[in-house]
Amino acid sequence: MPTLPQIPGARKKGVFLLTCEDDLKKLDNYLINDTVCISGPLSAALHFSRLIQEKHKVGIKIVSPDIIDEILASDIELSHSPIQEIVGEGRVEAVKFKDGKAVGVCLVLFVDKTSCAYRDCA
Repeated sequence: MPTLPQIPGARKKGVFLLTCEDDLKKLDNYLINDTVCISGPLSAALHFSRLIQEKHKVGIKIVSPDIIDEILASDIELSHSPIQEIVGEGRVEAVKFKDGKAVGVCLVLFVDKTSCAYRDCA
């Protein structure tokens, strides 16, 4: 069964595990007004990022070790540095990466590598 990664802050409000598109319904009651961080297989992360952007018009920070051979939209950034910590007072406010950089976000979404979106997009 998929679980959230064991990193500091992964249990904060605003951290979700996505296994399929239906999981995006979990976000319906959440205010999405800032950058969203999506970590996981690149094809699935891109798929979820497009769905989130269509609905909420926010920037996306994708965290994936995968290499991309296409040009991303200007409001989608790709990082290969893993998330080291999710910070915030009770809720997600930012993510810190292993390379020392940090970015303010309102949500952190982890895409499970067995997700149906990954299988559909791969």
